[in-house]
Amino acid sequence: MRVTALLGAGASVDIGGPLSVDLTRSVRSKLQEIYDLKTGHVTKVPFLNDIAAELDNYFSPTISHFEDIFYTLESLSSYARGWQSKTVKKFKPHMGSFVDAKKQYFFDEFLLYIAKKDLLTVVGDSIDEYDSLFDPVLKHSWYSSFWSDAVSQCQWDIATLNYDHCIESSINQYEDGYEDIGQICKRFNPRKLLDNNTDSKILHLHGSILYGHYSTSDNRYMFEDQHEDLYLYPSYKDAKDTWFNRSFSVAQSHDETYVGPIVTGLRKTDKLLPYPYNTYYHQFQKSLIENDRLLIIGYSFGDYHLNSLLERVVRYHGQNRKIVIISYFPDPKSWIPDPYVMNWPGNEMLNFIAKAFKDPTPFYNTLQFQEMFESEDKRTRIYLGGVNHTFNKYGREIIDFLTK
Repeated sequence: MRVTALLGAGASVDIGGPLSVDLTRSVRSKLQEIYDLKTGHVTKVPFLNDIAAELDNYFSPTISHFEDIFYTLESLSSYARGWQSKTVKKFKPHMGSFVDAKKQYFFDEFLLYIAKKDLLTVVGDSIDEYDSLFDPVLKHSWYSSFWSDAVSQCQWDIATLNYDHCIESSINQYEDGYEDIGQICKRFNPRKLLDNNTDSKILHLHGSILYGHYSTSDNRYMFEDQHEDLYLYPSYKDAKDTWFNRSFSVAQSHDETYVGPIVTGLRKTDKLLPYPYNTYYHQFQKSLIENDRLLIIGYSFGDYHLNSLLERVVRYHGQNRKIVIISYFPDPKSWIPDPYVMNWPGNEMLNFIAKAFKDPTPFYNTLQFQEMFESEDKRTRIYLGGVNHTFNKYGREIIDFLTK
């Protein structure tokens, strides 16, 4: 027996991980530096914030987040390059023939490059800040103890959308598909991951701050690896040194698609072709088909490509399914048994809960807030007290439910 787990951004909040709004605020406050090679003068401009302000005005009353900003930077770069007369068709996005620049300022290729680099650096630095402070023995023992207890009962396939390595710090033995090659970095071997049926597996579906590119000065794998394949480094500093000064990838749509250690933006499905992402997604889908036990923590159901896989679980396993969702409801006093009136959860999350509960109106009969809801057939549960509280109060109960 194996259990599948999916960790979203909310799974890291109680161990110090930043919220999307926090990352967006940090990204917007980062100024872009322009160097004048002739004079040596440095000019600082709020280019990222200017991009976000344009998006906010367009999305009003909703505001943009950092993934919106990165997607926009990629799109602007695509048009800036595509509009040049000497650019070949491969790099010309189709819609470029129908639109014009509203403001030339936003199509400066150098500024766009600096902005993309700054955004990824801000995100990476923010993740490294709390990742390096993770204390599995004392401060965060509630987190590490849950995972060490869980994997002691059976093997798990743990897929995470977070860029940190707190899961690895909590589990003594696991398989991630990386192997030593006698250098500072490790190389991904898909067979090492897929052929291992005895260990728990950790799958970074959207990247890691410890992922980086291979040295371009060493071409020993030039006939085997793709340009975008990612290697595992021992530290964030070592990995980040390889992130930039590389050409960006282009999707079949001719749009720029940054494929790297951090999978962000709105073109995620175009970014999941190199190692280890393609194999991780294969393993994740395989685990959903084969494992009838599923734990979802802190995932807001904002990635449609993942939702399409998760929503098949009930079809795969029917009455054999056991599903646990750990989420957070911020104000129990405001509970209303109609999600559309309460504006919680979002449509995508509610759609999954309805399927998992096999009930189109899973909350309608509950007039008062409860920390735990259970489906009528007792095969699905949702806990709404947040990760820390739920692990401390219900951790053993959840592990027993999923592993027995």
